[in-house]
Amino acid sequence: MLGCKIWMYTFLVLPMIQNGKTQCNLKNGQCTYDMKIGHQGQCDSLTSTSLSGSGGHITGSCTCDDVSSLSNHMNAMKYTESNLKQLMADMNQYLNNATTELNSTDSKLQTEKQKGSRLTNTLNSMESQLNQTKDQLKSVLNSATSELTGLRQKLATNTRDLALCQTALGTPVSTNAAIHQDFTTFYCGFQSTDLCHFSQDHHDNTNWDRRHTEESQTGPKRDHTYGNNYGYYMALRATSPVRSSTGTTTSRLISPTFNPAPNYCVRFWYTMYGKDVKTLNVYAQVHGGLGYPVFTHTGNVDNQWHMAEISLNKEYTADMFQVVFEATHNAYHISRYSGGRYHYENHNQYGNIAVDDVYVYNTTCQNVPKYPAGSFVRTTGSKTSYYTFHGNAKTWYDAVQKCKEENIHSNLATVVDAAEQNYLVKLIQSDVSLTAAGQKGFFINGNDYDSENKYKWTASGYPESFNYTNWHVGQPNNVGDNQDCLLMQYPESNYEWGDVSCSEKHPFICETVL
Repeated sequence: MLGCKIWMYTFLVLPMIQNGKTQCNLKNGQCTYDMKIGHQGQCDSLTSTSLSGSGGHITGSCTCDDVSSLSNHMNAMKYTESNLKQLMADMNQYLNNATTELNSTDSKLQTEKQKGSRLTNTLNSMESQLNQTKDQLKSVLNSATSELTGLRQKLATNTRDLALCQTALGTPVSTNAAIHQDFTTFYCGFQSTDLCHFSQDHHDNTNWDRRHTEESQTGPKRDHTYGNNYGYYMALRATSPVRSSTGTTTSRLISPTFNPAPNYCVRFWYTMYGKDVKTLNVYAQVHGGLGYPVFTHTGNVDNQWHMAEISLNKEYTADMFQVVFEATHNAYHISRYSGGRYHYENHNQYGNIAVDDVYVYNTTCQNVPKYPAGSFVRTTGSKTSYYTFHGNAKTWYDAVQKCKEENIHSNLATVVDAAEQNYLVKLIQSDVSLTAAGQKGFFINGNDYDSENKYKWTASGYPESFNYTNWHVGQPNNVGDNQDCLLMQYPESNYEWGDVSCSEKHPFICETVL
């Protein structure tokens, strides 16, 4: 705010000399400023509280600096006004451009809406056509599936008949015409501590045990995968009852989740041995509900491993589901005092139930090949063997796993007589690639893992003693005290046998027996 307010009719600035100082006076109603010559534009301040005249009115302190400051403010305001005018002009131009662009965008949007409308009409038309052909396509697919299944069955039958003829003529037979596999296979032998992501049900009475040894008067002798104490299986043990009174103990083992498919096939091996054995149930659990069992067996069978097969249709498999193994026993214990202390006395304890080597295929059981593609076929009496040779060297344990993955009836080959040994040798020597792989020998099934120098065939899960051997001179010799597995080791001597470490890597021969 300026130091004085000025109202005037006429404002004059007259430079003059008065007492050598610049003065501001009111004269004849006019405000007159006196300035020193040679100092134009400079004013010394002059204080006046109130001056009046006929031409104007001055109050407060008025100096030349006030006038100069007012002039500067006026110039600044003019500059600001000029800038504002330019800004308004720019804004108008921007608004005009934006309006033009908006109109153009609106036009494009209308065009795109028209295109979208036409596309929607086209999609609706295509959807209508698709719905019209859906039933026809389903009918064609069902017909093709039925025909394909029939052709596969005919191929299997013809291949078997051909194998019988060629075997009778002494000609090695290979099923090189592979049967198409349009499905995936889940396999679990429970060798890993993660149980292939099976889990225990925490709402039952007790857990399944992962075991590898036999128990007296109940359960299997060995696991089904390896057939010796190296292998594991899952069991509900009645020999360790958790109940202290009569009643039923139930335990459930739950598989990982399987994705929807039109059909599934579930296969597994089980033993139910012991005078107190109760029930094994299998469920297809959908949305957390067990429903009725899809497999059930009650009572003692024997200590051999038996294969079970379950076919699941889309009523179970249209949604994600899990396979649940449920076993029960009636074992319990009571506490008795004798000899100065308490003892547990078990009842109904001979009721172990075991499961091993679980296979789940996302197809029908009929669609799963009975033997591996590319097998060499040999039939003797009622037994037919399908052999596959694997040049990719593996440990004995991994070779067994590979054979198991190949087929539910497969394991490393069991050579039970000289005729079978000669058959395999002839196959190897008649093929250049097999001869090359054979320079490192071929693993077969025999081993003395459980008892040194007492070799057994363990492919069935029930150890069987050798009735035929073909050891090379000086074999077996257990060098390093860790040679427990049988190798067709000496190609220069028609692959006579030797013992090697099970952890060594060699090619191997699988055998599927039907």
